Parts: sequence; C-alpha cells; structure tokens
Amino acid sequence: MRALQTERLVIVPATAELVRKELEDPAVLFELLRVPKACGWPPPALREALPLFLERLEADEGAVGWFSWYWIRRVDRCLVGGGGFCGPPSADGIVGLGYETRAGYRRRHIATEAVGALVGWALDVPRVQRICAETEPGNVASARLLHRAGFVPTGARADGAVIRWELEAPRQPARAANADRHSAED
Repeated sequence: MRALQTERLVIVPATAELVRKELEDPAVLFELLRVPKACGWPPPALREALPLFLERLEADEGAVGWFSWYWIRRVDRCLVGGGGFCGPPSADGIVGLGYETRAGYRRRHIATEAVGALVGWALDVPRVQRICAETEPGNVASARLLHRAGFVPTGARADGAVIRWELEAPRQPARAANADRHSAED
C-alpha cells in the first residue's frame, strides 16, 4: 500500500515489519522511515496498542492501513505524529480513529491535515459506514479538529471521561467510483 500525500505530509501506513521495529528498536524504525530520531516515540498510548496491532498485521497482510500511520513532514522528513484506526471496519461498518501530534509540532494544523487524509482514505472503502473518535472533555484542540473534519459529538461515555464523536459516510454514488481506485492501490 502506498503512502498518502498531503500538502505538507507523507503519511506512511504501518506494516508488521515497521511495528515490530517500533516495539523492539525504534532507532531501526527511524532508519526504515528515513527520519531523524524522534525522542519519546512511540507515545505511551500507541506503545500500549502496538502488540495488538502487530499481532493483527502478522495475521492479515490485508489489514495494512487499518492500524497506525506515521506522519512525516515533507520539508525535513521529521516524524511529527501518528494516528490511524483501531482495526478494519466492524461488521456494521464502523471504524475507530485515534491520533497524536508530537509536542513540538502541535498547533500547526498538522493533525487536521493528517486526519483529513486518513478519513478520506477510509471513506473511499464502501464498507465503511461511520468513523468514531473519542476526546477528553477538556481537549479543546482535538474537539476543534474533529469538528473541522466533519465529526459531530454524540455524547459522553457513561463515566463522563470521554466525549464520543462520529462521522457518517456520505451516501453518494461517487463512493462506488472511489472504491475501484482504492482497491487498485491496496
């Protein structure tokens, strides 16, 4: 699968090999991505999910794209963040979205650009009916990002710790044409 390209970013999908290196020796990951060392990578929330991502990617090579993506700034090849999905679409067409921008690169709309590309990629898959994300109630920047990307808040989790956001897939004939293009690229 090819990387996604945006105005400022190259967004590279995680493969089993990349995730294995990310867990074992991030220095090798940085070499494979051709990026300078990124202190504090991977972030703690991602580090917790990586073993599951690796297991799923090793079991199904077709799952590439449905887990992590690395956000690399074009101008200097810096790893500025990451994000992606919690796995392939569920039986009812739902995918979960998560993301994190490295501290020194926040407030530059990098996540907005990356999330927009990832959402566009996922919505090109006809079986995706809805994309869900969660934010902490006080995370105003993340709420703004999701709002700009077309997500709407749908309520708080029962414990109030997170706000759930959803984006419904458009119901347009254009999606069918995009599906052919998407399959050819995978």
